[in-house]
Amino acid sequence: MVFLHGLFGSSNNWRYMSNSDLIKNRRNSIFIDLRNHGDSDHHDSMTYEEMADDVIRHLDNLKIDKFTLLGHSMGAKTSMHIATKVQNRLDGLIILDAAPKCHKDNINLYGNIKGIIDKLSEIDLSNKKRSEVVDYLRELYVKFFLY
Repeated sequence: MVFLHGLFGSSNNWRYMSNSDLIKNRRNSIFIDLRNHGDSDHHDSMTYEEMADDVIRHLDNLKIDKFTLLGHSMGAKTSMHIATKVQNRLDGLIILDAAPKCHKDNINLYGNIKGIIDKLSEIDLSNKKRSEVVDYLRELYVKFFLY
C-alpha cells in the first residue's frame, strides 16, 4: 500500500497507522514524501500533475507494478491524478478528506501557499484591533481560495 500525506505533512504521518494489524499483516507499506515535503526534492512548482508523475516515477524505480494508493487531502488529490494515469496498475484507491474537484484552474499549490505565508508574515499586529486582523485575514482568504 502506498501512503500519500496531506499538505504540510510527511510520510511519517502514516507510520503508526501502517503498523496496525489490519494493514501490516496484509500489505507492505510504502511511504512517499511528496515534493516540497519531508525528505523529498524541493521545486518551485508543485502541481498535482507533477506530484503524480513523481510518485509514478518512484514506484517505477522500485519496480512496483501493482499497488493500492491511500491518500489524504493533497495526497488524495495526487492519488486521483495517479489513478487516471496508471489505472491498470491499481489494486485499490482510498481517498481521505478530498473531493475530485479542482478549485482553481492549473493550481500551483506551492505558489498559493507560499503567497499566503508571505502575506501572513507581513502582518504587523502591533496596535491592531482584533477586527482589523480578522478583516485582513478574510481578504486573504477571498484572494487565495475563492474564485
